[in-house]
Amino acid sequence: MSTLLSSPGIDRAHARRVPGHCRSIPRERIDPAHARRALWILSALWFAAILATPGAELEWVYRFFSAICHQAPDRSWHLAGQPLPVCIRCTSIYAGFLAALSFRLPARTLFLRFALAAMGLEFVVARVWIDWEPARALSGLLFGLAAAGFVNLGVAELLARRNSLPRGTATDSAIGTVQ
Repeated sequence: MSTLLSSPGIDRAHARRVPGHCRSIPRERIDPAHARRALWILSALWFAAILATPGAELEWVYRFFSAICHQAPDRSWHLAGQPLPVCIRCTSIYAGFLAALSFRLPARTLFLRFALAAMGLEFVVARVWIDWEPARALSGLLFGLAAAGFVNLGVAELLARRNSLPRGTATDSAIGTVQ
């Protein structure tokens, strides 16, 4: 249900009776190739923000990534004498994700399972025995390479559902269905 229809004093019957009260949102078909490019562009911007932050001293980027990553300076790579806004593992995940999108790597369940197992094993070994920077980087890179194909599939599935709706109906998961 849209926020308009959930407002106090406005019910569905009233919205149907008032001409022009709830119009269909114009919906054009989205080409999956454009969606793949948009996902790649967003991923490239995300990764560029990570790499540009130390030199540009963008504090808001550090604050943003603090919700995603522990940002321990001793577990992060440094550029321009400053730590990146994410740790080595996260940086590697994003690099792998972008590389997989760039090379259009397909989604492979076995590869994802292997990457998750490698990351889990690396995590346990780092806690119990030795914390080795290249192992963190490799496990993150493998996970990023494996995960991108599944995100791409998810975007394609959402588009297929959206594009299969008859014209004149508009669905937006953020606001609900408006007719």
